[in-house]
Amino acid sequence: MAANLKHEGRGEVEAVENVLPCTTDHIRDMGNDLGVWECLKNNPKAIFYSFLMSVGPTAFGFDNLVVGLIASMPGFRMVFGDTIGGKLFVPSLWLSLWNAMTAAGIVLGAITNGYVQDRFGRRLSFTLGGVIATVGIAICYISDRRDLLGDRRSSFLGGKIVLGVGLGVFQSTSQTYISEIAPARVRGPLLSSYTFMSVVGQLIGASIVYARVAVLDKTSYRIPLATQWAFSLAIIIIGLIIPESPVYYLKKNNIDNAALCYKRLYFGEDHSRAIAKMKETLDYEQANEMHGTQSSFLECFRGVNWRRTRIAILAVSLQQCLGMSYVGHSAYILQQAGMNVKKTLMLMQVAISVGLPANIISWFLMDTLGRRTIILHSTIAVGFLWLASGIAGCFPNSTALWFVGIAMIIIMFTFGLGVGGAYPVLAAEVSASQLRAHTQGIAYMTGGLSTWLFSFVVPYMFNTDEGNLGAKTSFIFAALCALGAIVVFFEFPETKARTYRELDEMFDQMLPARKFRDYVFPHPSRCDEPSAQDANAV
Repeated sequence: MAANLKHEGRGEVEAVENVLPCTTDHIRDMGNDLGVWECLKNNPKAIFYSFLMSVGPTAFGFDNLVVGLIASMPGFRMVFGDTIGGKLFVPSLWLSLWNAMTAAGIVLGAITNGYVQDRFGRRLSFTLGGVIATVGIAICYISDRRDLLGDRRSSFLGGKIVLGVGLGVFQSTSQTYISEIAPARVRGPLLSSYTFMSVVGQLIGASIVYARVAVLDKTSYRIPLATQWAFSLAIIIIGLIIPESPVYYLKKNNIDNAALCYKRLYFGEDHSRAIAKMKETLDYEQANEMHGTQSSFLECFRGVNWRRTRIAILAVSLQQCLGMSYVGHSAYILQQAGMNVKKTLMLMQVAISVGLPANIISWFLMDTLGRRTIILHSTIAVGFLWLASGIAGCFPNSTALWFVGIAMIIIMFTFGLGVGGAYPVLAAEVSASQLRAHTQGIAYMTGGLSTWLFSFVVPYMFNTDEGNLGAKTSFIFAALCALGAIVVFFEFPETKARTYRELDEMFDQMLPARKFRDYVFPHPSRCDEPSAQDANAV
């Protein structure tokens, strides 16, 4: 069997070597010429493996919401909280630390993961993230067995840090992998499934917490924590069964294994032209952008690569300017203002639920209107909604509280229509193929830093024992949305319907972000039109 595979791979090498001399100035990925349904029908295996990798974002979404929600559970506050005036609450310091240090773990996992992906491959990296997350969940689960309150809180914190490392590893790996194997025609929706599956994870978490909120013993919060093991174990299994990304082997000049992995991802017998195009794109970037050096983190901050890295960083971090860390605490905030516990969790469930159809709609919007357009307009719209929420927060009555709760539902829907659906797509598409693993690691590391900052600071803004701003915190995010809209206008290019080779050339020409959408290449292709088999090339 091994001998047969080796012989088959050797044939691919010879075929690729015969094709590689044919170069073009403008490579059009034929996948763009296929309809969406036709592309899905022609590439079921690549779509299936991309879907499997979305389990990583599901786990991330679940954990991202659970800390904020279980802090609103009476059973959790009885074990980890304090009492002031007969009211149970979690101190701002610990609420901030649990959220912020999870983000710190994500930073550590994401920044080291670029090296791990390029050294050992996407499969091992994804599996490793699942193993680390499993350990972190176990530490959180047994943290309430400590006798002293400070020890319980510290143990829970330690578990969140370890879990964060695992989250950082597999969430950046999933985006790298999908961007490398997805057919161009459906690359946007598949990358955007990161947000969709994150919302699915949040909805699962909210539903489990809602079902357990009336329970006043330790099982009330232990069950939501234990549920995370289902995700981490699924990640380990998926990492073991998926094929490796062909790009990983091509970067190591191992065309034999690249061809074999490609055959596991796509139907058909003649993959030589597709492999050749992928190799050509990598060679083009190495020759024109990296001057023959090996890919490294340092290259991400040099020349035109710095612009591409900067855009990826801003895209991943933008969601914090739109108040996503704040929304995660909305149930707790409304409870502190006097709303019933079950009503706050019901509003939270609705807010999360509307994110699912919004994200699906965004797949079509980004394919018609474009990534840049929907990101810009949703940022502006969310800013006005936060302004209205802040005004309502100035009036301490039940009507104003319901307005704030409903405003957060509309904010989640608007966020899902634009930024939530498009930011992971843009972050992956602006990355150079040669540096994608490193760029994604840096982007999600910086996104983790921004999450750490907001997760630590925001509870101090709204909590009763510190800033006590409550819903008036919305004013701050209205201002941040205005700043974010300016950044989007001047920094974010339009990547809709562009191949990676086209994006390479446009970045090399230093085009302003607003001119990417309508740019037409002045030179025709000098190669024969690629066959349908080339539809999946980078």
